[in-house]
Amino acid sequence: MLRTQFAIILAKIIFTLTRFLGRGGGSAAPGYYSIKIQPILLNYFANQFLNKSIIIAGTNGKTTTSRLISHYFSQSKVKYIHNRQGSNLERGIVSTCIQNCNIFGKIRNIDWAVWEVDEAFLPKAISVLIPTKIILLNIFRDQMDRYGEVDSIRSTWLESLKELNETEIIYNNDDPQIFYLVEQLKQISSNRKYTSFSVNSSLEQTPQNSTDLLSPIKLVICPKCKSILKIENQTLIGQGKFKCESCGLNNSIATVQAKISDQNSTSITLEMNNGARLKSNIVGQFNAYNLLAAKILIESLGYSESSFDQSLASFKSAFGRMEQITVSGQEFLLCLIKNPTGFNETLKTLFQSEYLKNNLCLILNDRYADGKDVSWIWDVPFSQFLSDQNIKIFVAGDRASDMALRCKYANINESNILIFNNITDLINKLISTQTDSVIPICATYTATLELQNHFGKTGVKKEYWTE
Repeated sequence: MLRTQFAIILAKIIFTLTRFLGRGGGSAAPGYYSIKIQPILLNYFANQFLNKSIIIAGTNGKTTTSRLISHYFSQSKVKYIHNRQGSNLERGIVSTCIQNCNIFGKIRNIDWAVWEVDEAFLPKAISVLIPTKIILLNIFRDQMDRYGEVDSIRSTWLESLKELNETEIIYNNDDPQIFYLVEQLKQISSNRKYTSFSVNSSLEQTPQNSTDLLSPIKLVICPKCKSILKIENQTLIGQGKFKCESCGLNNSIATVQAKISDQNSTSITLEMNNGARLKSNIVGQFNAYNLLAAKILIESLGYSESSFDQSLASFKSAFGRMEQITVSGQEFLLCLIKNPTGFNETLKTLFQSEYLKNNLCLILNDRYADGKDVSWIWDVPFSQFLSDQNIKIFVAGDRASDMALRCKYANINESNILIFNNITDLINKLISTQTDSVIPICATYTATLELQNHFGKTGVKKEYWTE
């Protein structure tokens, strides 16, 4: 007990110092050092919120989905804790617990604990936190040097999920990997509650002028027999109504269905299969899945449908998740990129929302949190969105030259590709240009942290990313 209390007090000191010195939000360091002292600290905290944990997992969308849920709780005066800043490994969850406990390690009385969880950490999170609800969004190729192929991720998830007996699983019926994972779980235990969701779109799809070679992300492999899946009514790359003509694997009708009836540069509207309409001020077809997952979760907890809908009016995106800010009179749209599918969907949203008119910024880093292997940028069909657009491409980051080369091979006019040595020079150049249009910035994770620091020095209020 003394070791536990010492670890907690030390972590609280670290949290205070990092905030005071402006060296970050204290979302990871307190947990990192406290676990070094007391390795079972997560178990200690988990015992205080048994049957109150909600886990959101997936390659893409978990930050937005968890924030939609926590925002509703905040608006509805529900007592909760949440690793809000997106530190989704063990140290991030422990840091959140430390921020919300007293010096004796006791967490205030809460109704729910909302956890965004990294793909690799999910098995341990499940075994320790034993969630009441778990949302499975998707499994895409991401950071191959850290995680491996999607099949290995699905297999480790399956082994951990098999141990849950009473947890409700809310899952994306349109994702082949997630669907097959749940089908395997159902064979083991059909008594567990499962709620599936799917999205359809009545909107015009993306342009078909790509001159790139067929991207691997467009070849969707059946998770059961490894044949090519046939996908209809595709919303995201690799997601939709699918069928394998070799083994017969196909996704049945989901429990909850929604159709994207309208979207623009400021909002998206869903029509539910029960006739209800859901409108939010976040954009992008990929966010339709996040909205639907959050809505199902809130209603499964017994809260009212209408109150969740009302909470969306004041919802703000997390920093870098299609977030629009103004710096020195110039408007920017910040877009986090981290894998081929997410980057493709971001470009598709920018194209459909007519943001790709004059300028586009691409910032590529290859640090540990980004993934050291940047070869994934060659799986993104750039020419599908950019080759016919006479826009300037501003490139920066540790691997700026790699990104510039990728743009050149997407048949973008070389004279329109401008390389900058660092992010500060890039942003200063764009601010001095003072264009009337919004400038999209697509940046990897550590690059968004650099942007955060730069914008903070420029005077943008930090509420934008630490609300």
